[in-house]
Amino acid sequence: MASTIEAKETGRRRDSAATRQALLEAARALFGTKGYEGTSLREIGERAGVDASLIARYFGNKVALYSATLDADRMATDSTTDLTDPEALTRRMLRRVDANGLGPIIQALIETDVDPEIRHSAREHMRRRILTPLTDELRAAGVDHPELRAELVLSTVLGLVTIRATDSLPMVASGAHDDIVALLRPALVAIAGRD
Repeated sequence: MASTIEAKETGRRRDSAATRQALLEAARALFGTKGYEGTSLREIGERAGVDASLIARYFGNKVALYSATLDADRMATDSTTDLTDPEALTRRMLRRVDANGLGPIIQALIETDVDPEIRHSAREHMRRRILTPLTDELRAAGVDHPELRAELVLSTVLGLVTIRATDSLPMVASGAHDDIVALLRPALVAIAGRD
């Protein structure tokens, strides 16, 4: 049954699953555009259309809510994309940043003033999802320095999408995905040791 706070905030009754989802979506959007430190609980509540005090009820605190956004971001990942293929990874990351901005995971990795627990959580997500599978594949292919190569591939792609999302360089920000991937392909192949 919906709480009095939820009903009062929205002028209508909400079920708890809908309230939790609204908070999660609002947090994901705000963390993805404003970062962890730049986002207040009040803003999240306002965007979700509920009282911000409900964050404590559904998530515990801001750090736990942020972690939940990372999990939601992982669940929304296109699981059909082979993230061990640098070209496929680049295409997927370009699509995601064009559709949703940098997102909470990349924000946590690039911001300098992020809570260490948040950065650790984002780093572990990136390690599980991309770095470990790519490293394992490179190791199996017998290339030298597979861990370093995997990190260099990922850092190249993250740099690209960060520049694109922040509109820092006009050609990168507006370039067609096919053109960007075609021009980057030789560098990614060389970094991955697949030439």
